[in-house]
Amino acid sequence: MTMLDRLFLPAMIVGFLSPFLAIVVAVVLYGRHADRVERERRVPLGAYVLGVVVAGIVAGFFGMIWGIDLACPAAGNLCGLFGVFGTGPVAGLLAVTLLGLALFLIPPMPRS
Repeated sequence: MTMLDRLFLPAMIVGFLSPFLAIVVAVVLYGRHADRVERERRVPLGAYVLGVVVAGIVAGFFGMIWGIDLACPAAGNLCGLFGVFGTGPVAGLLAVTLLGLALFLIPPMPRS
């Protein structure tokens, strides 16, 4: 049994849960950003949502390609499922998390 065989089912479970987790992470991180930074310097919600959607789709696409490339030499005729349901959604979650964390690069104004 190879390492890919051991990771197949856990990757599918994490891949299934990751879109829901990405939504929660995006909402929580934007909420923290909105609490920290004053209204004039805050990233607009529409721009943030657009950025999250684009980053998630692009990263999910490349994660899907990487997962298919990783699994197909070894996993039989359903090897594409590893990329589509495993690594693709996890890559999208990672991109959404990194974009949300990038909001913390905007420093709050010092309080006097």
